[in-house]
Amino acid sequence: MHRLGVGILELGAHLIVCTVTDATGNEATCEFTVTVVDSVAPDLVCPPDMTVECQFPEGAVVNYDLPIANDACDGQPPVECVPPPGSTFPLGSTEVTCSSTDRSGNQIQCSFLITVVDTTPPDLVCVDTGEE
Repeated sequence: MHRLGVGILELGAHLIVCTVTDATGNEATCEFTVTVVDSVAPDLVCPPDMTVECQFPEGAVVNYDLPIANDACDGQPPVECVPPPGSTFPLGSTEVTCSSTDRSGNQIQCSFLITVVDTTPPDLVCVDTGEE
């Protein structure tokens, strides 16, 4: 038995032609199509929930690392998160949703929470009125 042309097929339809020849030179051929599809979404793992200290009355600017998606066919497809890194997050908890879509349209999402807390006591400046 001889295997010629065996290899990895790319996405899409491929015509395969098989020919066999016996010892007396008689030959038979058949053809068939192999279609390679990508129906599996990328892998995506979001960072753990985060808690940050309030920075100003509107909340805090939070920078976080984008998760990395891994896909068997596309390597590392792009990832988008809403709200994106560098956004201002208000006091309280905000859900961040990240998604990645491979070239075949398979999509995955993950989410995590960013919680802005205010644990810093206010500054108090007493003004000397000169009265006793």
